[in-house]
Amino acid sequence: MEMLGGGSKRTGGRRRTWRFCLGATSATLIGAGAAMLSGVGGAGADSGLTQGSSSAQSMWVGPHEGSLAVGAIFGVALAGNTGASSKAQSEGVDLGAVGASMKSYNCGAPANPQVAGAVPSPLIVESGEPGASQGISQGPSQSDYFSNEFGQASNTPYAEADTTYAGPLADPSNAFTISGMHSKAWSGVVNGVDEAGASSDIGSISLGGGTVVLNGLHWLSVTPVNGGGQQTGTFGISQAIIGGTALPASPDLSQVFTAANQALAPLGIQVNFPTSTVSQGIQFVSPLQIEIVPSSQRDSVVDPVVTGLQPTYYQVANGLENGFSSDQAPYNSLGQLEDNQAGQQISAALCQSDNAITIGDVTIASLDGGGYFSTELGGVNSSAGPLAANQFTLGNLTLGALNPGSLGTPGSLGLPGSTNNLSTTTGGAKAAPTKLPSQAARARLRGFSAGGPLLGAGLGALALLLALAEGDRRLMRRGQKSALAGGPDSGVAAPGGGPEE
Repeated sequence: MEMLGGGSKRTGGRRRTWRFCLGATSATLIGAGAAMLSGVGGAGADSGLTQGSSSAQSMWVGPHEGSLAVGAIFGVALAGNTGASSKAQSEGVDLGAVGASMKSYNCGAPANPQVAGAVPSPLIVESGEPGASQGISQGPSQSDYFSNEFGQASNTPYAEADTTYAGPLADPSNAFTISGMHSKAWSGVVNGVDEAGASSDIGSISLGGGTVVLNGLHWLSVTPVNGGGQQTGTFGISQAIIGGTALPASPDLSQVFTAANQALAPLGIQVNFPTSTVSQGIQFVSPLQIEIVPSSQRDSVVDPVVTGLQPTYYQVANGLENGFSSDQAPYNSLGQLEDNQAGQQISAALCQSDNAITIGDVTIASLDGGGYFSTELGGVNSSAGPLAANQFTLGNLTLGALNPGSLGTPGSLGLPGSTNNLSTTTGGAKAAPTKLPSQAARARLRGFSAGGPLLGAGLGALALLLALAEGDRRLMRRGQKSALAGGPDSGVAAPGGGPEE
């Protein structure tokens, strides 16, 4: 019996050794395959691709009440490219949250088609579309608020968006007038150099009924790629007229800022002039900001008018939104007109006037001290850099055509997106950019072929793992049979039998 027991121990040891060898061999082959895979990823790291985005605006108007703003952006231009794909967007007016509410359900009913139709749609052009490489234009028309929109996108790659307003545009009192607005954004290859840039130009603005006139305003932001040039951000004014007197031309605009604010202070208007900054690799040139601030001279005239109109205004606004029956006398008498069918139809139509009422409420609050009113003119930003290649490329294995990637929506002027870190400086003359090497491929994928050693290593490891699993299955099966039969391997004596002497 001792001999049988010793043979069983030796057999179990050989089985454990066999399983250990198979497992170690499989792990070695899998590790070798992983090392070869990482080598393939490194081979494709130099892609030669670039990416960039830029944006510009002409004017933003925003009355505020607390944290609620009902602003609109005029003259929007966005451009960007990712690899060989490019996209441009030109929009005469972006109504923001107000536009979204005009197109949504109101009073439990779909939006009025005429109201929803008053929300303009941007001109969006993407590379590969018919006519995109030559450029597509639309306007001026009532649907885009009489702006001229242009977009161009090609696989060069190059994207450009231009939005213009001839003007002049003015408020009802002509206290503020603006004309000659043109915003432009571009991204891609320009004269053999990859860069992203944006510019905004305003022919003339008049503040305070001609108290301050600024002519020839120009914003510029340019970001070249590959370290040959520097990011630049500049702002300039060709002429400033304060109180009817033209100031001497000077590159130092601090005197213009001081004189303009002194002249506008009695009217409760404050001007904050643009600055050039770089944040997270994005070159910003901020807008020229015009704010309505408290003024005893202006408020002594405006406040009595607003205070006198408020009781009537709020009764009418409440009646339009909720029905005149809920108003106080004498306006509640109009509720009788809402009882018949025609009155109910009128009431249902007036219920959707809450968008206009909200805008009116916020605008009034921004002027009477319950909020604040600001306008931003111009403003540009740009960013660009190398496009990182896929570090896990599986050689030349393909699943259809390779797409270099789609272009996302470029960031807005106030929200920088992520980009590669660039060592840059701001201001000054634009440095000469470096041309990309002509031999740099726009897309390269290098590595092992589909039938190379990586495939063999993977198949070999899989075969050994299957063999190991089959061996374990056979051992378990043999042990089960021995246990049922009471054999020597089971350690259980046969029925009726005792140990041998």
